Amino acid sequence: MSSLNLTRDWLQNVLRPFPSRERIQQEVLHILSERRTLAVKTEAFTFDSGHTALLLLVHGTLPITFRGATYHIPIHLWIPHEYPRAPPLAFVMPTKEMGVRKSREVEPSGRVSEVVVDGWWRSWESKSLDQILKQLASVFSAAPPVYAKPPAGVSSPQAQSPLRGAPSPAPVAGTSQNQPPPPPARPVLGPPQPESLPVYRAAPTPPPHPWPQQSHSRQGSVNSNYAPQLPATPPQASATPPVPARPIQRAPHPQSPNGMPSIPQRPLSGVMLNGNGGVHPQSIGYGPGWGPQAMTASPHGQSPAPLQSHTNVNPAQSSQQAVEPSSRSQTLPATRQPTQDLLSSPEPSNAPLPSDPTGPPPPPPTKPPPPSLLHLHSILLPHLNASLPSLVHSLQSSVEHLQARTEDLTTGEPAIRDEMARLEAVKKVCDSVGRKMEDVVQKGEDRVAELESKGEIGVDELVCGISIVHNQLIDLVAEDNAIEDTIYHLTRALDSERIDLDRYLKSIRSLAREQYMKRALIERILQGMGQTW
Repeated sequence: MSSLNLTRDWLQNVLRPFPSRERIQQEVLHILSERRTLAVKTEAFTFDSGHTALLLLVHGTLPITFRGATYHIPIHLWIPHEYPRAPPLAFVMPTKEMGVRKSREVEPSGRVSEVVVDGWWRSWESKSLDQILKQLASVFSAAPPVYAKPPAGVSSPQAQSPLRGAPSPAPVAGTSQNQPPPPPARPVLGPPQPESLPVYRAAPTPPPHPWPQQSHSRQGSVNSNYAPQLPATPPQASATPPVPARPIQRAPHPQSPNGMPSIPQRPLSGVMLNGNGGVHPQSIGYGPGWGPQAMTASPHGQSPAPLQSHTNVNPAQSSQQAVEPSSRSQTLPATRQPTQDLLSSPEPSNAPLPSDPTGPPPPPPTKPPPPSLLHLHSILLPHLNASLPSLVHSLQSSVEHLQARTEDLTTGEPAIRDEMARLEAVKKVCDSVGRKMEDVVQKGEDRVAELESKGEIGVDELVCGISIVHNQLIDLVAEDNAIEDTIYHLTRALDSERIDLDRYLKSIRSLAREQYMKRALIERILQGMGQTW
């Protein structure tokens, strides 16, 4: 016996609760014979309402073609008891190496939405399981519902914040000639491989870049042809280098005397200036700032993002203030300047720093988003923009559908009320007829009870005439009919030779004489009553 015959026998047993068992059996056997990657079994299914039912499950993988390569999508196809009036329930069942990609057709839980089987309700007689599988293969070939997860060993880079109380490195005179670290390489998508769908991965972390120590001193006088450099921020432990940020449109600021644009400044906490207008070596820790390359325009139109760091404050020198040379103050424009950030501007500040050592320290600078997050934002934005039109179209169609339903309900209300009034009238008529029938039945039951209480009644009391003569006439007619029946039965007995001829003639003669007398008496009674025989 072949496996297909065994499956047919097994389906005949398990499909007994299904009303359309013959059709389901034919479609399942056709699928199993055409698609070797699918199998069938029975399993308990829990609906959204909470109740559980034993349903037929077609499980396995569905081959699709995506970008010239063949992939196998694991699916579960549950067949409900109402099939084919109700469509089957399809689910995408990813393995531990896969993840479900949410789309218009597939929910995050893996369930295939009713958008795929939207046309089932209009023509369920012509639908079949094979058509559903073909439709799923077409939908999944256009947009695969799963993606390959990255290996467990690969993790996205995360910035680790150093301790705030870490001592600042000793300053070294001179300027840094190091360039900012290169931006992370963009992910390159190769050709699709079998059993693995394309997926965006996080940018690889480049090797750490050496950061030599720089001088934190600054001269009080400003040369118009030279912009003083700021201390470069050493890289943090296990921190990822920044990704080139997208240029931000800002309002125009006044130009400095050397032709360089003035950068809006932010107040810096815990930074002391010496008497010459420079930054004190012991009051500078790790703070946000730009290197000397940020002061000149990049040939590629990119500027490195600021690095995240912390500031180490020397409490012994918190009473010092920054002093601005008079020559520098004369060159500044008369317009009102925003508050300057000492670590992000090449110009010294003329605003005095707080000298109260007992006051609360200002809040730390805002931490920029990690490069991995910016990279993910740049990847997700095109996908979100691409999925937005389809989502808007779906919502518009849903709104139109709901509006049509609302109009149907609004126009159907008068018809429903009219039908309710008609049914109320019919109900009243039925109630009145029912009450009449109840009265008739009650009267009959009372009559039956009354007759039963009188006891047994003889036949003579039931069948009687209006007078003695009529009673005598009834008795004579009954006796005449009885004699006639007796003569008939005697004739049959003679024919069957049960009696002899002499006995038959003697009995017939006696019965005929008696019948004659009774008929004569009946004739006289009828003549007396004015009737004829």
